[in-house]
Amino acid sequence: MNKLITFFKKQKIIFFLGSVLGILIIVRIILQKPQAPTPPKESPFPSGSGFKKQVIPSGLPEPTPEEKIEDKVLEQAQLKLINVYPKAGENETLSSQYKIVFTFNQEVELEGLVYKIEPEISLEPTADKNNLSFYPRSPFKYDIPYTLTLEGLESKPGSLLNNPIKYIFQLHFPERMIFNENH
Repeated sequence: MNKLITFFKKQKIIFFLGSVLGILIIVRIILQKPQAPTPPKESPFPSGSGFKKQVIPSGLPEPTPEEKIEDKVLEQAQLKLINVYPKAGENETLSSQYKIVFTFNQEVELEGLVYKIEPEISLEPTADKNNLSFYPRSPFKYDIPYTLTLEGLESKPGSLLNNPIKYIFQLHFPERMIFNENH
């Protein structure tokens, strides 16, 4: 019987402590001051980008990669230069009549293209998918730096090149040529 009385006394103490803890939690919730909402951040997309402005409430977790789809769409919408052949700078070559090829991240159109080459030489521009090529109508001269500037280029989706491209190159005739007798 003593064991039974001791058991009930322990249960009352546990029940009492649980009740006190519950009351303390409720009092804390009631006394806690409500926080003023933080002002929302503006949309990261520039005006005129074709995207609607969105209000993103601050204090929320960063979006997951799946939620950043609009960022990728905006980035893909910009026309960007990926590669130029031949590389800018000095190039050794036997032929002074090769084409210059600019490769972009989107298919390009000639409409609206404005280009200038100094010193002046006649070039024929062509567009084939993501490549914009310039064929010289007469050979380039060796050991003379050429500067080709492009502006107004537009992609088929309608994206304009943000900044002009200034491409500087110079051709050199090779000083030595090595011939392999086996070929």
